[in-house]
Amino acid sequence: HIKMKQFLADPTGYEHVAQSRVGYVGNDLRYIFIEAVALGTWEPYDIMFPRWQQWETLLDHLNANSPTGINNSYQTSSTWQWMITEHALLRNAFQGMALAAVISFIVLLLTTRNILMAIYSITMIAAIAISVLGVVSGLGWQFGMTVSITVVIMVGFSVDYVIHLGDGYMESQGRDTEQKTRQAMKKMGGSVLGGSITTFGTGAVLFFTSLVFFNKFAVVISTTILFSLVWSLVVFPAILVTVGPVGGSGDLRVWYGKLRGWMKGSE
Repeated sequence: HIKMKQFLADPTGYEHVAQSRVGYVGNDLRYIFIEAVALGTWEPYDIMFPRWQQWETLLDHLNANSPTGINNSYQTSSTWQWMITEHALLRNAFQGMALAAVISFIVLLLTTRNILMAIYSITMIAAIAISVLGVVSGLGWQFGMTVSITVVIMVGFSVDYVIHLGDGYMESQGRDTEQKTRQAMKKMGGSVLGGSITTFGTGAVLFFTSLVFFNKFAVVISTTILFSLVWSLVVFPAILVTVGPVGGSGDLRVWYGKLRGWMKGSE
């Protein structure tokens, strides 16, 4: 205790007092603040969490082997605060994607009034999302703040093209799946392509910004538009021609009528 006070009275030691690294209340030593540098301050959660665990393990070891009174050390850092925030963003991103997919399915079901069309459409949306996430993974990006924010928006972008073609198919008066698909593509294909060009243009502008967030946002938007075009204008029509709903197949109104008839017959 005496040696500590002698050290703090020295110019080198007094610097620690001036910077609040050592705290006394009267003659009682209350705390000692030791500063260390955590490598990779802004690394993603899956990299930072093991490092946090290593620091916790070190402190547990030091506390277990220290005398009473100085065995209550703990660590704190804005790095760990950001790590927890980023983990929450990551969790909320997947929750947001799942919620957006569920809402999209309900909207598709209500607008098309056909369970088959809703299933086909949500499958295309999922395929677009998986394709974009594959690009993100291929670029070596960690699932940090930027990606976690943009992927939720990605689901909204991917819905537009599929739902327009699906609605056009259901409104078509064609006799079979091929005619209905042709009419839907003729009616809505131009609008879908035009909308994709304008949206892609707005995303492409962000490539010229200097902020990393906007650069990544541009990549996510652009790849979402490109994959949306491929899945909605190539794969989706092929599925509709092959197994698209025609007549009363998958029609909720037909199912409702059958259900009412069954309920009346069972009375």
